[in-house]
Amino acid sequence: MPSSFCLNTPRLWIRPLQGNDHQDLAEMMQNPVVMAAWEHTFTEKEINQWILRNLQRYLSDGAGYWAAISKDSGEMIGQIGLVKTTWQEQPVFSLGYMLKPQHWHHGYATEAAKACVRHAFYQMKRERLIADIRPENIASIAVAQRLRMQPVGTMDKNVYGKTIPHTVYLLEKPKLQAPPSFLHCSV
Repeated sequence: MPSSFCLNTPRLWIRPLQGNDHQDLAEMMQNPVVMAAWEHTFTEKEINQWILRNLQRYLSDGAGYWAAISKDSGEMIGQIGLVKTTWQEQPVFSLGYMLKPQHWHHGYATEAAKACVRHAFYQMKRERLIADIRPENIASIAVAQRLRMQPVGTMDKNVYGKTIPHTVYLLEKPKLQAPPSFLHCSV
């Protein structure tokens, strides 16, 4: 992934995480309400490791979690991305998103997720995406439904030593649709 990678939505820039994003990530990843689905909050060291892991994902997989930046304020409002995983013994990218609570219920997760879906299907040439979501995470399920993802099964994920059940939502690339126009940017 080029270092200038950036996706552009009507209200957001989506760009790679950087070392100086630590405090913004801490606002989310050290907040028990935000991290309820993970049943784990991150230490300072784990946040640094998260940044490094995503930098490595960009190099090895061409994707990872990215920073979602408000065009109005320049503030990081959350993170969203595509993480390589395995589903039904096949490699696939999983869509994930996390926002600061003050930005919940404003449509940002759906807006950013749509940009990631377009990027995965038309730039990365993927044929399908999944989202693995805790069954009680109503807000994330609503985002998946707005993307027209369909529940197709379950998976147990080991998250920091805990086995946690998730519902798997699937979205396949439309067969007869012309690719959307892309707005890439550099910030």
